[in-house]
Amino acid sequence: MTSIASFLPEVQSLPLAEFLKRYPHPFLLISAPQKMDLVMDNEYRTMENQGDGSSARQATSPVRLVEKQVYELNKGAEGGVLFLFAIGRSSKNDIVLAGTEISKQHAVIQRIATGNAIMDSGSRNGTSLNGVRMQLRKQYPLADKDLVVFAGVFAAKYLLPGSLHAWLKGDRG
Repeated sequence: MTSIASFLPEVQSLPLAEFLKRYPHPFLLISAPQKMDLVMDNEYRTMENQGDGSSARQATSPVRLVEKQVYELNKGAEGGVLFLFAIGRSSKNDIVLAGTEISKQHAVIQRIATGNAIMDSGSRNGTSLNGVRMQLRKQYPLADKDLVVFAGVFAAKYLLPGSLHAWLKGDRG
């Protein structure tokens, strides 16, 4: 885990080819907004209680979140070790999210044949992927720029290396 503030000076001047050589694995860019109405750059949020019990998606305006952390998903990348990133509030997790809303082991990210997938581990307050609440213990493939929200509090953007490089250079699309 690295804060954006410390990661940025190290990589901002790297050309794309050098960045991809140094950082070949996907990343999670995680923020801790106050509430879910603060989402990440040009994403969507789900609005509940539309009068008829349905939900609607509403575009949010770009928001600069205070504390962003960068996690390179490189565990077990070499030597045939099982790739499994545990996310939760317990210190035994690979990514620790401090907050009572987060379960001890909230979710896991695992390598699959087509890339990576995320699964809610049976959390109390749920996980959403691109504004849709995930079913418990079901794998969902991750795609570049997917937005994952843990317990409605922590927003994480799944970024392939090229997208993170562009984001660091100021392309927030």
